[in-house]
Amino acid sequence: RLYFAFSYVCSGEGRFGELMFSHELIRQTLLSGVSAVKRERLHLRAAEAISRRYSDDLEAHAGDLAYHLSHAGRSGDRASLVRYLTIAGDRAFDAAAFDDAVGHFEHALVAYSRLVISSVVPSCSSGWRWRCAASAAGTTRCAR
Repeated sequence: RLYFAFSYVCSGEGRFGELMFSHELIRQTLLSGVSAVKRERLHLRAAEAISRRYSDDLEAHAGDLAYHLSHAGRSGDRASLVRYLTIAGDRAFDAAAFDDAVGHFEHALVAYSRLVISSVVPSCSSGWRWRCAASAAGTTRCAR
């Protein structure tokens, strides 16, 4: 049933490829029959697959890893989530995508606040970048 529901697309941007549903209604229909726990497991498996496939350049896929880890529920590694959200925020900031950068940095702060382990601390430069991105997006002032 999944065979007809999605198509394999290989982009010309150096990415190996993406699995995409041929129509949004098909995606919604298939996901409606999947429990929340199963969906979380699938997101965790997707993050693990991305990590294995792109192990030589994980930073380039930080946004995808953060997305899947954030949807993996309690089974996802929160420390890795904070790390990839921070990297995705930095990359968005560098690309002048300030709204995206703010979203990633804010999500990282929320995920970090939920961490039990205190060994992962977002860098000071990321905090400064978050304030500058928020300023550029019109949500706060940029100050060191």
